[in-house]
This record gives sequence, structure tokens and C-alpha cells, in this order.
Amino acid sequence: MSDQMEINQISKISPEQWIETMHREYFDDYFSSGGSAVKFISGNNDTLEYVIQEIDNQASRCNYHLAILDPTKLDDNCKKPDLHRIEKFFFQVTSKFKWQYWAEQNARKYLLQQGIHISPDRELNDIERIAADNNRDVSDLINNFQAGFATSLLRENSLSLDFRIALTALSRAQIFSESMTPTKEEVLLAWLQGKRIGGDLAALKTIQIYSRIDRTNARHMLTSFCQWLPRTEKSGMVVILDLRPYEKKKITKIRQTQDILSRLQDARSREANADEIYSIMDEVSEESGVYYTEQAYLQMLQLLRMFIDDADVFRGFCLIVLTSPKFYIKSDATRNFFNYDALQTRIGLEVRDQKKANPSAALVHMENIA
Repeated sequence: MSDQMEINQISKISPEQWIETMHREYFDDYFSSGGSAVKFISGNNDTLEYVIQEIDNQASRCNYHLAILDPTKLDDNCKKPDLHRIEKFFFQVTSKFKWQYWAEQNARKYLLQQGIHISPDRELNDIERIAADNNRDVSDLINNFQAGFATSLLRENSLSLDFRIALTALSRAQIFSESMTPTKEEVLLAWLQGKRIGGDLAALKTIQIYSRIDRTNARHMLTSFCQWLPRTEKSGMVVILDLRPYEKKKITKIRQTQDILSRLQDARSREANADEIYSIMDEVSEESGVYYTEQAYLQMLQLLRMFIDDADVFRGFCLIVLTSPKFYIKSDATRNFFNYDALQTRIGLEVRDQKKANPSAALVHMENIA
């Protein structure tokens, strides 16, 4: 039996039905109330593009922080994002979060709560004029701010200590400007983004952060970000991860062409429909030239298993993993989810109806979009 015949026998649902289920059962209340879920979906290119667009729309309407992760998108130095590394995953997930804007708004909010009036045209770091506007002594205003501002966040023991320290120091930096280079604000923003600048380690030590974000602490940083995110008036976080680039092995052009021709001949002999033919041809057009090693592939599967097992500690977190239909066909020639038993048992062995697909299942196979 060919791979395509096996794929055609898999019970599927329409993408519209899945999107509607996600909206009704998850986006409306479940995620915003602190629930988490990991969803695997498979489909052809057009179907998955439709899913991405619809999830983007829902995340926007329901005020979720959205991150769409593409393993083929190179950075400014033409390097792969290496999303199988937990620290790289964290940097990508938070890359569009406006840390500096939040810090400024947080400091401004605290001053207003303390009865400090701030004129619309007044810069937040113009502390002397703010003090004069409020008939306050500058030293007294600074001392009150220093004493009370950090208390609530620093006492949140459920958050990573480095996370608490970084956000507190970043908010303080909005009020107390510095002439030194690099400034604490520059150092902290670079640290949160996984970037390095000259003198950053020495500056970090002055605020009691002694290590960069790496594989040893990135998980705690990510769980802290999820738990803290509702304070920024976000409902939660939605991450769309495209696993398809990790599915591919690097093969020669000749071998790839032979494989495509063989599958097209098989489809023709079975009088396959146009959707199946186009699906095979899509694999030619979607080649990106970005490949991941076997070790990187297995590390990604381990990372996904971690998200499933630790779902209860990732507050308000939705991870949607995009896969190809072939990923669920057992074969020694291709990478598939049978390569990693721990993942297979978590998403492939649910109790399910053999004839009717469950749109709420952890693994959903989608019909081609109309």
C-alpha cells in the first residue's frame, strides 16, 4: 500500500470545523483562564496556510500574544533559528513583545497610583520636573519610588528570579536615565533577546543577574513569561510552530527527483485525483534549502514532549504544531513521529472513534481546503 493511500484512509475533519472548535472550546475562555494545550495538525500547504491566517485572526480578536515560528527563516546573520533549542525558542516566542514599551507604561502606572501627576508632554525620565509639577522634593520622590516600586514583582516567587529582577530593573531604567554606555536598558533588552553587546556581563552583575539566558534557565524564563503575560492585559500566548522543515532529510537533487517521479507514476496508476497530484508537486515548490540534522530533529521532538508533559506549568499557553500528512506514516526512509515513542504515545494513542475524527483531539488530520 502506498503512502498516499494510507494517508487517504486517515479520518479527517474540515479546517473550518477545527477552527470553530478552537474558538469555542479554547480561545473564548480556556486559555484566558490559565489553561494550556498542545495541538498537532496535519494538512497540505494551502490548508495549513488557512489555519495560520485564521488562528492569527482569532488571536488578534481575543487579545493573545501570537508567535509564528518558521524554522526556515534565517536571521540577519543568515543563521537558522534552531528552534529545537529551548533558549532559541524563548527568544523567538518573545521577539515581538514590546519590553521597553511595557516597562515605560508600568513605571508610569505606578507613579500615577502614588498620586504623581505626569503631564502628557513630560518625559518619564525628567524626574526633576515631575517632582516640581507635584510640589515634591526630588530626593523624596526618588526614595519613595525605589522603596515601593519593586516590592510586588520581586515577591512573586513563582516567577524566575532573573525574570523578576530584569523586569524591575527595566522599569526603573525608564525613570533613571544614564550617561554610561551601554545603559542598563540596552543591556537588559539585549539579554532578553539573546543578543550580546560589549560590557553587558559587567552591567548585568550590577543588577544581580549572573548568567545569560541559555538551556539551563530558558524553560523557567518561558514559564515565567506565560504566567506574567496577563499582567500586560494579554489573554495568554499562542505559538504556531511549523515542524515540516524538521521532517525533511537532506537528499541529493537526483534522488529527490526520482522520488517525486515515482510517486507521480504511482498516483497516475491509481487514477488519483488532482488534489493528490498537486500535493506531491507542492513538495517540490516548497523546498527551502534549510535542513536540520538528525540530532536537531530528535531534540525538537524532545522539546515538544516537554511542552506536553509540562502543560500545567505553562499558564494560558497554546502550542499549535503544523505537520505534513506523511509525518504519520511509518517508514524507515522518512522522518516520522514513530521515530520517538514518547511523542507517539502522547498524541497518537488517545481513545478515539475510528470512523469520526474528534476536532478536540491532540492530533487532528485535516481535509484539503475547498
